[in-house]
Amino acid sequence: MRKLKNSKKYVLVVCESPSEKEYIKYFKKKFDSVADIHPIVIPGTKFFPELMETLTKTEKANCNIELIGQNIDEIWLFFDVEEKDKSAWDNRKKILKDLQEYNQNMHIRLLMTSGCVEYWFLLHYKKQGSPVITESEKDRVINELKIFVSSYKKGDQNSTCKIAENYKTAIKNADSILHQVIREENINDNKELERNAQLFISQRAFSTVHEALNYLISISPNIS
Repeated sequence: MRKLKNSKKYVLVVCESPSEKEYIKYFKKKFDSVADIHPIVIPGTKFFPELMETLTKTEKANCNIELIGQNIDEIWLFFDVEEKDKSAWDNRKKILKDLQEYNQNMHIRLLMTSGCVEYWFLLHYKKQGSPVITESEKDRVINELKIFVSSYKKGDQNSTCKIAENYKTAIKNADSILHQVIREENINDNKELERNAQLFISQRAFSTVHEALNYLISISPNIS
């Protein structure tokens, strides 16, 4: 049971697939001294529709307090941005609003990656800004990733952990690409929700996962 008084930040990470969960497990261990990171999986098509139900169930299972949902400091939504979903932003915005109303003190972070999570994984080794929209483009990214990690398989713990170890390179590459996209697409970077909406419907390759990692680093004086 998680106690009400805890110096650690409680971070609930809702992952779209086991690949994201295995990745987060690396940071759960690395930043254990400052964050209680709890990764769970909601499969892709159910991801947004079932967020509220999953949040309530998770809190009931992990908290021994009456105010269910009030113990979460951060909730991270770790998912791919795909072409077929881009018309659904308004519905997702409503769900995000409902989440925020559920706990106004909880910070919601969207850990979005264009096309497939392997694009984010590839940034751990090289700066790559080519589009990731079609199935052939996703396959290309996976094949490029396997050049660096030949044993990679979706959801595989060992290969995903090996990738995660290079997170400093990923942060640098993702941050550079994100700022380039924001600049070239004239995206409003002053408000997080508006920025995320514009990124969500863009055709550009990007990832915002590094912002969550930067948060963990910022609260970890002895870890970088």
